[in-house]
Amino acid sequence: MYEGTLDLIANLSPIFLKVIVSGFVMYEFIQELYRRKTDNIERVKEIHDMNPKPKKNEIDYLSMCIKEQTHRQTILKLQCMIACNQRHEEGKKEEEINVINLQQILDKDDFRLTAKTAQKMDEYEIIFESHQVEYRTYEKLSKTLDALIKESYDDMKKHDDSMHAKEMEDYEKVLKECDELTSEYDYINNLEKICAIYSTAITLIVTKLKDAVSEYPKILDHLQQSVILTTVKDQHVVINNPYKRQSLLGMLQILKDNYVRVDVVIFQQKLLDLLNSRLGEDKMDNPTAGIQELDRNLEMWNSMEMHKYFTEDIFWTVVLLRKYDINSQLYKSALAHVVEYIHEQTSEDDLLHTIRHQRLQYPGKPILSNLVSWLKVIYTVKSDAF
Repeated sequence: MYEGTLDLIANLSPIFLKVIVSGFVMYEFIQELYRRKTDNIERVKEIHDMNPKPKKNEIDYLSMCIKEQTHRQTILKLQCMIACNQRHEEGKKEEEINVINLQQILDKDDFRLTAKTAQKMDEYEIIFESHQVEYRTYEKLSKTLDALIKESYDDMKKHDDSMHAKEMEDYEKVLKECDELTSEYDYINNLEKICAIYSTAITLIVTKLKDAVSEYPKILDHLQQSVILTTVKDQHVVINNPYKRQSLLGMLQILKDNYVRVDVVIFQQKLLDLLNSRLGEDKMDNPTAGIQELDRNLEMWNSMEMHKYFTEDIFWTVVLLRKYDINSQLYKSALAHVVEYIHEQTSEDDLLHTIRHQRLQYPGKPILSNLVSWLKVIYTVKSDAF
Protein backbone atom coordinates (compact mmCIF):
# COMPACT_ATOMS: atom_id res chain seq x y z
CA MET A 1 0.00 0.00 0.00
CA TYR A 2 2.76 2.40 0.99
CA GLU A 3 4.90 1.85 -2.08
CA GLY A 4 1.90 1.71 -4.38
CA THR A 5 0.60 5.01 -3.06
CA LEU A 6 4.02 6.65 -3.43
CA ASP A 7 4.30 5.30 -6.97
CA LEU A 8 0.87 6.71 -7.78
CA ILE A 9 1.79 10.13 -6.38
CA ALA A 10 5.19 10.21 -8.07
CA ASN A 11 3.68 9.23 -11.42
CA LEU A 12 1.26 12.13 -11.17
CA SER A 13 4.09 14.61 -10.60
CA PRO A 14 7.42 14.70 -8.73
CA ILE A 15 6.40 18.13 -7.46
CA PHE A 16 3.17 16.65 -6.14
CA LEU A 17 5.19 14.07 -4.22
CA LYS A 18 7.33 16.84 -2.72
CA VAL A 19 4.17 18.67 -1.67
CA ILE A 20 2.90 15.54 0.10
CA VAL A 21 6.08 14.52 1.93
CA SER A 22 6.89 18.08 3.03
CA GLY A 23 3.76 18.23 5.18
CA PHE A 24 2.42 21.11 3.15
CA VAL A 25 -1.05 22.09 4.43
CA MET A 26 -2.89 22.47 1.15
CA TYR A 27 -6.25 23.81 2.35
CA GLU A 28 -4.59 26.58 4.39
CA PHE A 29 -2.53 27.60 1.37
CA ILE A 30 -5.62 27.64 -0.87
CA GLN A 31 -7.36 29.89 1.67
CA GLU A 32 -4.33 32.20 1.67
CA LEU A 33 -4.38 32.33 -2.15
CA TYR A 34 -8.07 33.24 -2.10
CA ARG A 35 -7.38 36.02 0.41
CA ARG A 36 -4.56 37.40 -1.73
CA LYS A 37 -6.77 37.31 -4.84
CA THR A 38 -9.51 39.21 -3.01
CA ASP A 39 -6.99 41.78 -1.73
CA ASN A 40 -5.68 42.27 -5.27
CA ILE A 41 -9.13 42.86 -6.71
CA GLU A 42 -10.00 45.36 -3.99
CA ARG A 43 -6.66 47.12 -4.35
CA VAL A 44 -7.01 47.51 -8.13
CA LYS A 45 -10.55 48.90 -7.72
CA GLU A 46 -9.36 51.29 -5.01
CA ILE A 47 -6.49 52.54 -7.19
CA HIS A 48 -8.80 53.15 -10.17
CA ASP A 49 -11.39 54.91 -8.01
CA MET A 50 -8.79 57.19 -6.40
CA ASN A 51 -6.84 57.88 -9.58
CA PRO A 52 -9.10 58.69 -12.55
CA LYS A 53 -7.35 59.37 -15.84
CA PRO A 54 -6.26 63.03 -15.95
CA LYS A 55 -8.11 65.14 -18.51
CA LYS A 56 -6.16 67.59 -20.60
CA ASN A 57 -7.16 71.24 -20.24
CA GLU A 58 -9.18 72.10 -23.35
CA ILE A 59 -8.68 75.87 -23.04
CA ASP A 60 -8.11 77.56 -26.43
CA TYR A 61 -5.18 79.71 -25.46
CA LEU A 62 -4.69 81.03 -29.01
CA SER A 63 -8.23 82.41 -29.22
CA MET A 64 -7.94 83.85 -25.72
CA CYS A 65 -4.61 85.46 -26.62
CA ILE A 66 -6.02 87.09 -29.77
CA LYS A 67 -9.06 88.36 -27.86
CA GLU A 68 -6.84 89.73 -25.10
CA GLN A 69 -4.52 91.42 -27.60
CA THR A 70 -7.46 93.08 -29.37
CA HIS A 71 -8.86 94.37 -26.09
CA ARG A 72 -5.54 95.68 -24.79
CA GLN A 73 -4.64 97.21 -28.14
CA THR A 74 -7.86 99.23 -28.03
CA ILE A 75 -6.95 100.57 -24.59
CA LEU A 76 -3.40 101.37 -25.72
CA LYS A 77 -4.57 103.27 -28.79
CA LEU A 78 -7.13 105.25 -26.82
CA GLN A 79 -4.53 106.29 -24.28
CA CYS A 80 -2.04 107.23 -27.00
CA MET A 81 -4.70 109.26 -28.86
CA ILE A 82 -5.74 111.14 -25.70
CA ALA A 83 -2.12 111.85 -24.76
CA CYS A 84 -1.37 113.12 -28.26
CA ASN A 85 -4.44 115.39 -28.24
CA GLN A 86 -3.50 116.83 -24.84
CA ARG A 87 -0.03 117.69 -26.13
CA HIS A 88 -1.55 119.21 -29.26
CA GLU A 89 -4.04 121.37 -27.26
CA GLU A 90 -1.27 122.54 -24.94
CA GLY A 91 0.86 123.50 -27.95
CA LYS A 92 3.79 121.30 -26.97
CA LYS A 93 6.37 120.18 -29.50
CA GLU A 94 6.14 116.70 -31.02
CA GLU A 95 8.01 114.15 -28.96
CA GLU A 96 7.87 110.46 -28.46
CA ILE A 97 5.19 109.27 -26.15
CA ASN A 98 6.94 108.23 -22.97
CA VAL A 99 4.14 108.41 -20.48
CA ILE A 100 2.30 105.21 -21.50
CA ASN A 101 2.78 102.38 -18.95
CA LEU A 102 2.16 99.03 -20.65
CA GLN A 103 1.93 97.18 -17.34
CA GLN A 104 -0.97 99.40 -16.31
CA ILE A 105 -2.66 98.61 -19.60
CA LEU A 106 -2.16 94.90 -18.96
CA ASP A 107 -3.48 95.20 -15.41
CA LYS A 108 -6.62 97.18 -16.28
CA ASP A 109 -9.73 95.14 -17.02
CA ASP A 110 -11.42 98.10 -18.71
CA PHE A 111 -10.84 101.71 -19.79
CA ARG A 112 -13.74 104.16 -19.47
CA LEU A 113 -14.02 107.46 -21.34
CA THR A 114 -15.97 110.53 -20.24
CA ALA A 115 -18.91 111.42 -22.45
CA LYS A 116 -17.12 114.56 -23.64
CA THR A 117 -13.98 112.68 -24.57
CA ALA A 118 -15.95 109.91 -26.26
CA GLN A 119 -17.59 112.48 -28.56
CA LYS A 120 -14.21 113.74 -29.70
CA MET A 121 -12.53 110.37 -30.38
CA ASP A 122 -12.99 110.55 -34.15
CA GLU A 123 -11.29 113.96 -34.11
CA TYR A 124 -8.58 112.68 -31.80
CA GLU A 125 -7.86 109.76 -34.15
CA ILE A 126 -7.37 112.07 -37.15
CA ILE A 127 -5.01 114.30 -35.16
CA PHE A 128 -3.14 111.24 -33.77
CA GLU A 129 -2.57 109.62 -37.16
CA SER A 130 -1.26 112.91 -38.55
CA HIS A 131 1.60 112.97 -36.03
CA GLN A 132 4.01 110.43 -37.47
CA VAL A 133 6.50 110.38 -34.60
CA GLU A 134 3.89 109.66 -32.00
CA TYR A 135 2.12 107.19 -34.25
CA ARG A 136 5.34 105.23 -34.86
CA THR A 137 5.92 105.17 -31.12
CA TYR A 138 2.44 103.77 -30.71
CA GLU A 139 3.16 101.05 -33.29
CA LYS A 140 6.31 100.03 -31.38
CA LEU A 141 4.33 99.92 -28.13
CA SER A 142 1.63 97.90 -29.89
CA LYS A 143 4.10 95.23 -30.99
CA THR A 144 5.63 95.07 -27.52
CA LEU A 145 2.19 94.74 -25.94
CA ASP A 146 1.23 91.90 -28.32
CA ALA A 147 4.49 90.11 -27.51
CA LEU A 148 3.94 90.46 -23.76
CA ILE A 149 0.41 89.10 -24.00
CA LYS A 150 1.49 86.22 -26.23
CA GLU A 151 4.34 85.36 -23.85
CA SER A 152 1.93 85.35 -20.92
CA TYR A 153 -0.47 82.95 -22.64
CA ASP A 154 2.40 80.77 -23.86
CA ASP A 155 3.58 80.48 -20.26
CA MET A 156 0.10 79.52 -19.08
CA LYS A 157 -0.15 76.89 -21.81
CA LYS A 158 3.29 75.49 -20.99
CA HIS A 159 2.37 75.36 -17.31
CA ASP A 160 -0.87 73.50 -18.05
CA ASP A 161 0.94 71.10 -20.41
CA SER A 162 3.62 70.48 -17.80
CA MET A 163 1.04 69.82 -15.09
CA HIS A 164 -0.85 67.46 -17.39
CA ALA A 165 2.37 65.63 -18.30
CA LYS A 166 3.17 65.21 -14.58
CA GLU A 167 -0.34 63.96 -13.89
CA MET A 168 -0.07 61.49 -16.80
CA GLU A 169 3.31 60.31 -15.52
CA ASP A 170 1.80 59.65 -12.10
CA TYR A 171 -1.17 57.99 -13.77
CA GLU A 172 1.14 55.71 -15.78
CA LYS A 173 2.78 54.64 -12.52
CA VAL A 174 -0.67 53.84 -11.16
CA LEU A 175 -1.47 51.81 -14.29
CA LYS A 176 1.82 49.96 -13.94
CA GLU A 177 0.98 49.10 -10.33
CA CYS A 178 -2.43 47.86 -11.48
CA ASP A 179 -0.80 45.79 -14.22
CA GLU A 180 1.55 44.23 -11.67
CA LEU A 181 -1.37 43.47 -9.38
CA THR A 182 -3.30 42.00 -12.30
CA SER A 183 -0.33 39.83 -13.30
CA GLU A 184 0.01 38.70 -9.71
CA TYR A 185 -3.72 37.94 -9.65
CA ASP A 186 -3.39 35.80 -12.80
CA TYR A 187 -0.42 33.97 -11.29
CA ILE A 188 -2.27 33.35 -8.02
CA ASN A 189 -5.36 32.27 -9.93
CA ASN A 190 -3.38 29.69 -11.93
CA LEU A 191 -1.60 28.52 -8.78
CA GLU A 192 -4.96 28.18 -7.05
CA LYS A 193 -6.21 25.99 -9.91
CA ILE A 194 -3.15 23.75 -9.64
CA CYS A 195 -3.58 23.50 -5.87
CA ALA A 196 -7.26 22.67 -6.35
CA ILE A 197 -6.24 19.82 -8.67
CA TYR A 198 -3.70 18.61 -6.10
CA SER A 199 -6.28 18.88 -3.34
CA THR A 200 -8.78 16.83 -5.35
CA ALA A 201 -6.07 14.26 -6.10
CA ILE A 202 -5.20 14.00 -2.39
CA THR A 203 -8.86 13.41 -1.53
CA LEU A 204 -9.15 10.68 -4.17
CA ILE A 205 -5.92 8.99 -3.02
CA VAL A 206 -7.02 9.10 0.63
CA THR A 207 -10.36 7.56 -0.38
CA LYS A 208 -8.61 4.76 -2.30
CA LEU A 209 -6.22 4.18 0.60
CA LYS A 210 -9.11 3.98 3.05
CA ASP A 211 -10.88 1.50 0.77
CA ALA A 212 -7.71 -0.59 0.58
CA VAL A 213 -7.25 -0.83 4.38
CA SER A 214 -10.92 -1.30 5.19
CA GLU A 215 -10.47 -5.10 5.20
CA TYR A 216 -7.53 -4.96 7.63
CA PRO A 217 -8.72 -3.99 11.14
CA LYS A 218 -5.20 -3.93 12.57
CA ILE A 219 -3.96 -1.47 9.93
CA LEU A 220 -7.17 0.55 10.31
CA ASP A 221 -6.54 0.78 14.04
CA HIS A 222 -2.99 1.96 13.46
CA LEU A 223 -4.13 4.67 11.05
CA GLN A 224 -6.37 6.15 13.76
CA GLN A 225 -3.50 6.66 16.18
CA SER A 226 -1.22 9.68 16.57
CA VAL A 227 1.93 9.93 14.49
CA ILE A 228 5.00 12.17 14.29
CA LEU A 229 5.80 13.36 10.77
CA THR A 230 9.48 12.65 10.20
CA THR A 231 9.54 14.17 6.72
CA VAL A 232 8.74 17.68 8.00
CA LYS A 233 12.19 19.16 8.60
CA ASP A 234 13.06 21.07 11.78
CA GLN A 235 9.53 20.76 13.13
CA HIS A 236 7.84 18.48 15.62
CA VAL A 237 4.54 17.89 13.87
CA VAL A 238 2.07 15.42 15.35
CA ILE A 239 -1.08 14.31 13.54
CA ASN A 240 -3.85 12.91 15.70
CA ASN A 241 -5.99 10.31 13.95
CA PRO A 242 -4.80 10.98 10.37
CA TYR A 243 -7.46 8.52 9.13
CA LYS A 244 -10.28 10.74 10.40
CA ARG A 245 -8.52 13.98 9.49
CA GLN A 246 -7.93 12.84 5.90
CA SER A 247 -4.17 13.37 6.36
CA LEU A 248 -2.49 11.49 3.53
CA LEU A 249 1.01 12.13 4.87
CA GLY A 250 0.00 11.00 8.35
CA MET A 251 -1.43 7.75 7.00
CA LEU A 252 1.66 7.13 4.86
CA GLN A 253 3.93 7.80 7.84
CA ILE A 254 2.06 5.20 9.93
CA LEU A 255 2.26 2.63 7.12
CA LYS A 256 5.97 3.29 6.78
CA ASP A 257 6.66 3.16 10.53
CA ASN A 258 4.71 -0.05 11.09
CA TYR A 259 4.86 -2.05 7.88
CA VAL A 260 7.75 -0.91 5.68
CA ARG A 261 11.13 -2.44 6.42
CA VAL A 262 13.90 -1.88 3.93
CA ASP A 263 16.21 -4.88 3.83
CA VAL A 264 18.74 -6.16 1.37
CA VAL A 265 16.00 -7.87 -0.64
CA ILE A 266 13.96 -4.70 -1.13
CA PHE A 267 17.08 -2.60 -1.63
CA GLN A 268 18.40 -4.99 -4.24
CA GLN A 269 15.13 -4.98 -6.14
CA LYS A 270 14.78 -1.19 -6.01
CA LEU A 271 18.36 -0.70 -7.14
CA LEU A 272 17.92 -3.06 -10.06
CA ASP A 273 14.61 -1.45 -10.99
CA LEU A 274 16.39 1.90 -11.17
CA LEU A 275 19.28 0.59 -13.24
CA ASN A 276 17.02 -1.31 -15.61
CA SER A 277 14.37 1.37 -16.08
CA ARG A 278 14.20 2.95 -19.54
CA LEU A 279 12.11 5.65 -21.15
CA GLY A 280 9.35 4.63 -23.53
CA GLU A 281 9.93 4.92 -27.25
CA ASP A 282 7.75 8.03 -27.41
CA LYS A 283 10.08 9.79 -24.95
CA MET A 284 13.48 8.57 -26.12
CA ASP A 285 14.25 11.83 -27.97
CA ASN A 286 12.88 14.10 -25.24
CA PRO A 287 15.81 15.52 -23.16
CA THR A 288 13.60 16.59 -20.27
CA ALA A 289 11.78 13.25 -20.00
CA GLY A 290 14.83 11.55 -18.50
CA ILE A 291 15.28 14.36 -16.00
CA GLN A 292 11.63 14.17 -14.96
CA GLU A 293 11.90 10.40 -14.49
CA LEU A 294 15.07 10.90 -12.43
CA ASP A 295 13.28 13.41 -10.19
CA ARG A 296 10.48 10.91 -9.66
CA ASN A 297 13.01 8.17 -8.78
CA LEU A 298 14.83 10.46 -6.36
CA GLU A 299 11.63 11.43 -4.57
CA MET A 300 10.68 7.77 -4.22
CA TRP A 301 14.18 6.82 -3.06
CA ASN A 302 14.28 9.62 -0.48
CA SER A 303 10.75 8.97 0.76
CA MET A 304 11.73 5.36 1.58
CA GLU A 305 15.07 6.55 3.01
CA MET A 306 16.94 4.15 0.75
CA HIS A 307 20.05 6.33 1.02
CA LYS A 308 20.50 5.11 4.60
CA TYR A 309 20.85 1.60 3.24
CA PHE A 310 22.96 2.50 0.24
CA THR A 311 26.43 1.78 1.63
CA GLU A 312 29.45 0.60 -0.30
CA ASP A 313 29.27 -2.66 1.64
CA ILE A 314 25.65 -3.34 0.64
CA PHE A 315 26.24 -2.23 -2.94
CA TRP A 316 29.07 -4.68 -3.56
CA THR A 317 27.19 -7.40 -1.71
CA VAL A 318 24.31 -6.92 -4.15
CA VAL A 319 26.76 -6.95 -7.05
CA LEU A 320 28.08 -10.32 -5.87
CA LEU A 321 24.59 -11.77 -5.36
CA ARG A 322 23.57 -10.72 -8.85
CA LYS A 323 26.39 -12.78 -10.31
CA TYR A 324 24.25 -15.84 -9.68
CA ASP A 325 20.99 -16.93 -11.27
CA ILE A 326 18.16 -15.55 -9.14
CA ASN A 327 16.25 -18.81 -9.62
CA SER A 328 19.11 -20.97 -8.38
CA GLN A 329 19.30 -22.51 -4.90
CA LEU A 330 22.71 -20.87 -4.43
CA TYR A 331 21.28 -17.40 -4.93
CA LYS A 332 18.32 -18.01 -2.66
CA SER A 333 20.49 -19.44 0.13
CA ALA A 334 23.06 -16.66 -0.16
CA LEU A 335 20.36 -13.97 -0.05
CA ALA A 336 18.74 -15.57 2.99
CA HIS A 337 22.16 -15.73 4.69
CA VAL A 338 22.85 -12.04 4.04
CA VAL A 339 19.44 -11.04 5.42
CA GLU A 340 19.98 -13.17 8.53
CA TYR A 341 23.49 -11.78 9.06
CA ILE A 342 22.30 -8.18 8.81
CA HIS A 343 19.45 -8.82 11.25
CA GLU A 344 21.90 -10.34 13.70
CA GLN A 345 23.82 -7.03 13.71
CA THR A 346 21.35 -5.21 15.93
CA SER A 347 22.92 -1.80 15.41
CA GLU A 348 25.51 0.09 13.43
CA ASP A 349 27.82 -0.29 16.43
CA ASP A 350 27.92 -4.05 15.87
CA LEU A 351 29.05 -3.55 12.30
CA LEU A 352 31.63 -0.95 13.38
CA HIS A 353 32.93 -3.36 16.02
CA THR A 354 33.31 -6.04 13.35
CA ILE A 355 35.14 -3.60 11.06
CA ARG A 356 37.55 -2.50 13.80
CA HIS A 357 38.27 -5.79 15.58
CA GLN A 358 38.13 -8.45 12.90
CA ARG A 359 40.38 -9.02 9.96
CA LEU A 360 38.14 -8.73 6.93
CA GLN A 361 38.90 -10.01 3.46
CA TYR A 362 37.37 -6.77 2.14
CA PRO A 363 38.35 -3.94 4.54
CA GLY A 364 35.42 -1.83 5.67
CA LYS A 365 32.90 -4.28 4.20
CA PRO A 366 31.81 -6.78 6.87
CA ILE A 367 28.62 -7.89 5.06
CA LEU A 368 30.44 -8.60 1.80
CA SER A 369 33.32 -10.29 3.65
CA ASN A 370 30.88 -12.49 5.58
CA LEU A 371 29.07 -13.52 2.40
CA VAL A 372 32.33 -14.38 0.65
CA SER A 373 33.47 -16.49 3.64
CA TRP A 374 30.12 -18.23 3.78
CA LEU A 375 30.24 -19.02 0.06
CA LYS A 376 33.81 -20.32 0.29
CA VAL A 377 33.47 -22.43 3.41
CA ILE A 378 30.06 -23.01 4.91
CA TYR A 379 27.95 -23.23 1.76
CA THR A 380 30.56 -25.40 0.10
CA VAL A 381 30.53 -27.75 3.09
CA LYS A 382 26.75 -27.87 3.12
CA SER A 383 26.66 -28.62 -0.60
CA ASP A 384 29.21 -31.41 -0.22
CA ALA A 385 27.22 -32.90 2.63
CA PHE A 386 24.27 -33.33 0.34
